[in-house]
Amino acid sequence: MLGQYEKKEISLEKLVINPNNARFYDQETKSKDEVLGINSIINLRKDHVINLCRDISQNGLLPTELPIVMALEDNEGYFMVYDGNRRLTSLKLITTYKNKWDKFNLTENDKEQLNQLSSDITEIECIVSNDLAYVNKKLAQIHSDGDPGTKQINWSPQAKSKHNKDAYGEISTDLAFAYLLEYLTRDKNDSHSAKVIKTINEGQWNAKMKRFLNRKEIMLLLGVEFDSDNKIISYFSENILDKIITSFFMLVDEKPASEIAQKVSLQDDFVYSYIFDKNIAEYALSNTKIIFDPYINELAHSKELVERAKYKANYDTFISKMTVSDTDRVTNNAASKSEGISPQRNISTTETSGEKEKSISVNQVKNISTNVNIKSQKPKTRSPKKNKFCRNLKYAYVNTDDNENIPLINICEEIIRFSKGSGGSYPYKKYPIAATVLLRSLVEQSLKYLLRNAMPQSYGRISRNGNDPLLSKLINTINPKEKDLFKDEKVRREYNALFTKDGFKDALDLSVHHSRRDPTIIEMNAENFLIVANYILNTDLKHIEN
Repeated sequence: MLGQYEKKEISLEKLVINPNNARFYDQETKSKDEVLGINSIINLRKDHVINLCRDISQNGLLPTELPIVMALEDNEGYFMVYDGNRRLTSLKLITTYKNKWDKFNLTENDKEQLNQLSSDITEIECIVSNDLAYVNKKLAQIHSDGDPGTKQINWSPQAKSKHNKDAYGEISTDLAFAYLLEYLTRDKNDSHSAKVIKTINEGQWNAKMKRFLNRKEIMLLLGVEFDSDNKIISYFSENILDKIITSFFMLVDEKPASEIAQKVSLQDDFVYSYIFDKNIAEYALSNTKIIFDPYINELAHSKELVERAKYKANYDTFISKMTVSDTDRVTNNAASKSEGISPQRNISTTETSGEKEKSISVNQVKNISTNVNIKSQKPKTRSPKKNKFCRNLKYAYVNTDDNENIPLINICEEIIRFSKGSGGSYPYKKYPIAATVLLRSLVEQSLKYLLRNAMPQSYGRISRNGNDPLLSKLINTINPKEKDLFKDEKVRREYNALFTKDGFKDALDLSVHHSRRDPTIIEMNAENFLIVANYILNTDLKHIEN
């Protein structure tokens, strides 16, 4: 039967669910434990399994989609399932394992639903082959190439990579990267590492992350590059690499592709923000290359010297590209019909999926650069010499024992330190992008603090499920209640000038990614917000909601 197959009726109990299915990253053993296989499928998409149980109970199995199986050499009469694992898992849950669900990762509600389902199927017609090459080719056709007439769910990019590794010994960049993440988080019991591993196994990250993995200059900024065999060369020590790579991976997974990945400009802006947030330029490069071999899952020092000049040249080129003037940058975007950009980071923005995208013209950008909004309403300007950025920021009423206030306190302390200097030399002047990032963070944290204390129910609604609310949502929640929140008329007028239109917010968003070299603009933005910030952080805020 070499290179061919036969159709055969096989008892359901003789069909073993595959624990090393191509859909899973973490099953590297050749275990034949069916419980492990079923749990892997349940963990991947439990809702699919429950729905399939219901469909099979009502309609049976589709006769056009036959499972593909191979005989187990060391267990005569039994067959390993290579295709059809989801269908047969669902069928077994309502037949073979009926009322024996404690072995599986099922909730009481799941069990209650399954208890209402049943099936009288005991034998299944299968495609049986003893030719692994034939089986691998058939699997690729069904789940990757889209074999006509089939309804099976296609493989994710992760599953394709896993299949190619198992079938042909080929390790792709995304699979090598996943193995590196697993290596970096090995033997760790912290919640961050657990989230990394869970995210890897779920596999939804692959399509987004691959866009970054395929750009050599981006990966080198993060301290890694792939050689011709997709071994990974690290420019940083293991500890530093762990801090950079795992957090970047999780951040990519959390953000919608439309905000960070679908266009090169979005990728650039996202990475540009990340390397400054992480202060990657401050990390020391290794003396010699550290190479991760995904074929044996080992990280080892090489005797080859790290190409420091290559790393620095790549970094300098990227920073130079990203720090062109605002007008040039926006003009280029306008000439290419503008590009969709992240809500909180750029000029063109989509606040929510339900709103239309809004684009700001070059003339409007010129208004923003002088802190004037579209209708020319501008905040009052004062001499920037008074406060030198945020040197006079205070936070007397902020409870330092409340863990929720820690991010705000850290930002306050950092921005005050960033404001200090002498003889005309100030950190905020030397690092204008970092200064703007800090100022924007102060704006966000101050408004969150205001809502948590004065409008906790409203804050709970916009931060539901632990999501960090967008700055636009904070502003939209505060604006209808500004008279109740800001009893001081002077502060209320200042808040109105800043936040009833988009000029101030857009100026911050723009300058975060397009280096603002004029310190006067940075000082003026800080000066305009400082009155509002000092009121919020130094007032006994009262609840205005029941």
